[in-house]
Amino acid sequence: MKGILKPISRIYLLGMSVRNKYYASNLVSQITPPVFTICVGNISWGGTGKTPICEYLLNFFHKKNISPVLISRGYKGNPPRYPFFVKESDPVYFTGDEPLMLKRLCPFADVVVDPKRERGLFLAWKKFKPHVAILDDGFQYVKLKRHLDIVLFTKDDLTKNWNRVIPYGPWREGENSITRANVLMVNTTGQKKQEIECLANKKLMGYNKPIFLFNTKIRSISDVKNPNCIPDKIPKRYILVVGIGNPEKVYKSAKDYFGTLPIKFIKYPDHHRYTKKDISFLHNLAQKYRAAIITTQKDAVKLSGHTDFKIFALNLDVEIHPELHTKKSFEKIIEESFLKYKSSH
Repeated sequence: MKGILKPISRIYLLGMSVRNKYYASNLVSQITPPVFTICVGNISWGGTGKTPICEYLLNFFHKKNISPVLISRGYKGNPPRYPFFVKESDPVYFTGDEPLMLKRLCPFADVVVDPKRERGLFLAWKKFKPHVAILDDGFQYVKLKRHLDIVLFTKDDLTKNWNRVIPYGPWREGENSITRANVLMVNTTGQKKQEIECLANKKLMGYNKPIFLFNTKIRSISDVKNPNCIPDKIPKRYILVVGIGNPEKVYKSAKDYFGTLPIKFIKYPDHHRYTKKDISFLHNLAQKYRAAIITTQKDAVKLSGHTDFKIFALNLDVEIHPELHTKKSFEKIIEESFLKYKSSH
């Protein structure tokens, strides 16, 4: 099978390279956004931590009184129209899980769903007049210019999956695409930081980009139906339910936070849409083992309106470690890029 997939992968890679060269040489024109634009993306398929970094950036700008808008393609969402301006009360099947999750976690931010990012961005700018736009998972969307590209990696990206392009591997582009990025970030959640730092130096140092290691850490848990309701005590017995791209990271984080292993670890596919059968199954498990159901915020938006029993969601903090190959902090790079844009417009 590998003998078949590898040649197909090379053909796909050639096509992506030609496309990127057309845009880079202005043979195909890019659309210039009307506002300072940051892209948070990756090279491989999912599971790198884009959504927590998007949340981090939304909070960063909000604290500085800089109004942000987030533009998402709304994967697995089916809104009645495009662009779709997300409200906290919207059904998840309109928005997709990640846009709704970010709107609920960051209610101060405007969130727009549109697969045509430039259309969503221009109409959001007219409607909300934001100071900054964040493109969630837009690194391959080269049609739209941006002022800062942040590209995320995992340990697997730097080891067994390095430069293995689809369908031979999970990469959406070849390693040459890394040169388009401005900032590189490696998710160390559940991994040994020192080991990841060595890998990052080995694989990424030659690109001469600022490199940051980061991890997500559980801060607390809250009721999925009432996010302001945080239990006084951490449950001693829990069932972990996860439907994201990299469930093992959640497993290791939960183990550290709760101090014990989950009684059951239920893994669903990324972006899983929960059915009545799934919910009945989880309810029965909770009763059988007399344990709390613990899930991610991404899963919580799909479970919050369909359960008549307690489910708790994990609240995360992002920790960004001291930089590699630059004397500037991550936030300093973001701020300077924004100020540079403002001074020229």
